[in-house]
Amino acid sequence: MRRQRLPALPSRERLESVLRYLLDESEFLSPHGIRSVSRVHHEHPYDIHVNGDVHRVDYAPAEGTSGLFGGNSNWRGPRYEGGIRERDGAYHQGTAWPWLLGPFVDAWIRVRGSGAEVRAEARRRFFQPLLDHLSVAGVGHISEIADAEPPHTPRGCPFQAWSVGEALRLDRLILGSADVSQAARRQCAQPVDG
Repeated sequence: MRRQRLPALPSRERLESVLRYLLDESEFLSPHGIRSVSRVHHEHPYDIHVNGDVHRVDYAPAEGTSGLFGGNSNWRGPRYEGGIRERDGAYHQGTAWPWLLGPFVDAWIRVRGSGAEVRAEARRRFFQPLLDHLSVAGVGHISEIADAEPPHTPRGCPFQAWSVGEALRLDRLILGSADVSQAARRQCAQPVDG
């Protein structure tokens, strides 16, 4: 059997370094998710010289400022509404997907040290709003998607299994005490006999 490698998997140190930037609110983390351009460029734009012209990469929420980079003409806003074309256009452009909260919070906690205070803050900031959603749409369930801006109106399927499953994983494995979370991760990593 030939050995194969996945060269795209970074080392733990490199991944933690990248996540420190992605999860920093003064860099890439925003109330609506991860920015594509660091907020640092709001005060420190980056100039690119192409064929004698100067093009600028700066922080401009919602709209691009240069035709060189295509602007942001496909932006449909953070609301999943309208006809099928409008909804399809918005589905991956600003819509919030509750099931992605689990991997996000997992990374956020790991970068900040996994302690009890960090877990409590994550539970308050990220998980509690998800629990509040349980009484909004499909009562006792979590919707497929939600608008990215307040009031975060639930959209799509009101009874989405992967959203509920990820909320359970987040509650039990990620936000539990450090001892419980470590033990649960080890148990989940064990091969299944059969």
